[in-house]
Amino acid sequence: MHVVKRLHAQGAFRQDVIIVGATDIAQQIIENIRSPQWRDRYRVIAIFDDRIARLKDASIAGMPIQGDIQSLRDYIHTADADLIAIALPWEAAGRVFDLLERLQMISADIVLPIRPNRLNLRLPQGGDLAGMPVLQLMREPLKGSMALLKLTVDYSIGALGVVLAAPIVAVAALAIKLDSPGPVFFKQPRLGLNNKPFMIYKLRTMTVDPSDDGTRGTDRHNPRITRVGNFLRRSSIDELPQLINVMRGEMSIVGPRAHVPNMLVSDAPYAEAVRRYAMRSRIKPGITGWAQINGMRGGIHTLEKAQRGVDLDSYYIENWSVWFDLKIMVQTLTVGMAGRDVF
Repeated sequence: MHVVKRLHAQGAFRQDVIIVGATDIAQQIIENIRSPQWRDRYRVIAIFDDRIARLKDASIAGMPIQGDIQSLRDYIHTADADLIAIALPWEAAGRVFDLLERLQMISADIVLPIRPNRLNLRLPQGGDLAGMPVLQLMREPLKGSMALLKLTVDYSIGALGVVLAAPIVAVAALAIKLDSPGPVFFKQPRLGLNNKPFMIYKLRTMTVDPSDDGTRGTDRHNPRITRVGNFLRRSSIDELPQLINVMRGEMSIVGPRAHVPNMLVSDAPYAEAVRRYAMRSRIKPGITGWAQINGMRGGIHTLEKAQRGVDLDSYYIENWSVWFDLKIMVQTLTVGMAGRDVF
């Protein structure tokens, strides 16, 4: 009991809150959180508003407004937020849902505060924020014990995988060196949790082309694929260095596939072509995943396939469990590492 009280006093159970919208609702939230009743449970860490250039006062309740929504999307790469409160009136539904769509890649609970004197209903997805009723718009997919459990599985299997894969990677590295000029390893920016870019590691399977940024993917008959590279890709051995990304905390063993920034589908950015694409970033990308073992290996060159991939990733995020992850791992080892869709 003493330990729990000590952790509580140190803020271990306190939720970090980001407020979107410099409004009187935001001011009320800040004042509530500053009160003795709530200051140990919540902390406002930042305020953002798209109208910052037009506001007379770039602060609210003594806190500076740090920027617009793009600034928030950059800010979340270096700050951990537990909850985002969209401090707009209920009547501004259009703006609320526009913001929700723009924030869907952030892995945090997103709520809409509701003034009791305007709407006093018992809502099925309701709750409260420092005494103010809120409507839950989006829920963080993995948090608390669930997040810890997935992290434990990632590091346990990742560490074992690094040991088992080391001899295979060593032989593959020698073959790559003998087959074509260039580095053994291939690294490229990919999008991770909260849309944060990271460098992914793979074994090089193609001749080097500095002009290729990866946005158009690779087709089956790409002439740059080397002889050794063709075998590594079809056997998925080229993916093994991603275990390093897992151990660095940038990826999971199981999750949505890590795509390059601004990936194109039918000459349009994937994020614009498929509306719910950005929500894939609410969890870490994976070496394998529900979409990959259901036909999403290989290139994504049509809107139909792109939409199916997002639907499969969405299903995985909404239905995650350790057993689901184990099922995907087993199917990856037995049927998902090779086949006509793998190239």
